[in-house]
Amino acid sequence: MGAKRDKRCRERHSASRATCRPDGNEKKSILEVYARIENKKKPYDIEVPPEFSEGGEEPRIGELLEAIFLPSGDIQLVSLKELGRVIPTLSKERSRLLIPYITPLLKETYHEDIRCESIKLLGKIGDASPLPHIAMIAKTTDSPRLKEEAVRAIGVLKGRRYLEFISDLLQEIYDEPVAVRKAAAFAIGRIDPKGSIWALVESAINDPSPEVRRTASITISNNLPRLERETAKAVVLKMSAQIHEDVEQDEDVRVAVVNMMSIAIDDIFITELMECLKNDPSPRVRGEAANALSHYFSPDIERALIDSFNKEDGEARERIALAIAQYAMKNPLVLHDEICSTLIEIQKTFPRGSYIWKVAVKALPAI
Repeated sequence: MGAKRDKRCRERHSASRATCRPDGNEKKSILEVYARIENKKKPYDIEVPPEFSEGGEEPRIGELLEAIFLPSGDIQLVSLKELGRVIPTLSKERSRLLIPYITPLLKETYHEDIRCESIKLLGKIGDASPLPHIAMIAKTTDSPRLKEEAVRAIGVLKGRRYLEFISDLLQEIYDEPVAVRKAAAFAIGRIDPKGSIWALVESAINDPSPEVRRTASITISNNLPRLERETAKAVVLKMSAQIHEDVEQDEDVRVAVVNMMSIAIDDIFITELMECLKNDPSPRVRGEAANALSHYFSPDIERALIDSFNKEDGEARERIALAIAQYAMKNPLVLHDEICSTLIEIQKTFPRGSYIWKVAVKALPAI
């Protein structure tokens, strides 16, 4: 019995490898492998588009389309994943031909893994026609994982008509799982970040999950350049106030807020950034604060950057050195002599030819 079981395991392993090899004369058909493992024939034939048939330009895809309808969950799943690797190589027109074959796999009769993988594939194809089916899953499923994938796909496909539903999910901090709320924050950022910016701010500040706050904060930071200047300024003020009230906030959230201050340039943020540069417990946040300050100008900034470079080490020192060089290049006519000495020190400190060394060399002639 043990020998037979080992043989079956080896054959299944061979089946998995056969589905993943894109070409080669020794590759066996997925259907042949299935017939050999299960000692069965194909349950039925499906009609594939001519482009994907045996005599077409992409016969490999036709074989995968047939394989996803085999009554073997393992082979279905492997074939779907292989299709996911192939889809980015196809034109939009050809990838759309796959939609009628993938959409039926969203039905409840299929395993959760297959339904999740099918949703991912439909998102990769990028056509909005399956959105009603995906939204129905998001609204009715009891599976957090399936709901997460469906909500994320709605965002990828920019399903604006489902924005109210997605926004409600983000606010359900006690009824919806963390993964679903994270997917909702992502989806809002893809669908309508301008119109829903304050819902994201509310989530970034008040959601009890650090993961959701992080996703919402990064989504705000990524979409800040799309906002009107005054709106962007108001958003950053709201976020920065929260940061300083609770310095124990997640590091990624603090980094995102600091990045926002470098995008929504305004002198009112200089004091906040100086505070982060001097006192934040995270070297990463201090380095990002130095980078953000390099977008501004004042003698106080110059002094603070030099002082921080002299007392820091490790990751923060590298970021501050780069910020000093960038600051010098942006403000070449109004700098003090001390920054020139610091740039020379940077060239001595970092390896010759490194990126920081090159920027420091480039900054000196500017002065």
